[in-house]
Amino acid sequence: MLSLYCVSHKEVDLRGSGIELVGVSGASGGRFAHNDSIGVSISHLNDRFSELTGHYYVWKNLPAGRQGDLVGFCHYRRFLVPPSASAWLESNCEQPFDNRHKGGEGNYASGYLIEQSDLTTMFAACDYISELEIEGSNVDIVLPRHNVLQAGGFRAQYERCHPVEPFDLMLEAMKRYDSPMAQAADNFFSRNVETHALWAWS
Repeated sequence: MLSLYCVSHKEVDLRGSGIELVGVSGASGGRFAHNDSIGVSISHLNDRFSELTGHYYVWKNLPAGRQGDLVGFCHYRRFLVPPSASAWLESNCEQPFDNRHKGGEGNYASGYLIEQSDLTTMFAACDYISELEIEGSNVDIVLPRHNVLQAGGFRAQYERCHPVEPFDLMLEAMKRYDSPMAQAADNFFSRNVETHALWAWS
């Protein structure tokens, strides 16, 4: 059986999806089924570990996490789309999506822009969790669509949106402990331009 969770610091409308919302960093409200500060918790480390405190909460406190059932997580703005919704998605949503008009970095994947109300409608129109279980029953891993990044790969994209110094400090620290691993990481982040990503924005 698949249990699917969405870790978030704010309320998200996931009605009809079967996805359970896990609040982190003190988030609470009517849509949160769970909160990472309850039970066995590392919530106080959220400023360092981000959504991993929610993953830890599920692992340590919920039956699905303890019993070895299938457990999945999705981002609160990015979702796997079941096959039954593919045609609807292609005819009703903006694609390829470029979020530069929202003041952010241009999208590096050919994702779809989905209004929250449309997403809720899509979730309600299908048995979302069951469809994902069926689709995943005969595969080892599910990946979003393949995409090619701009020159400079992940590091260049990171630098366009953030101060790059912490990224470079990370690589320097890695070199002190494991130079081959640091070189492999630099190759992956700075030279690799292939990725798998699907962005569905609400």
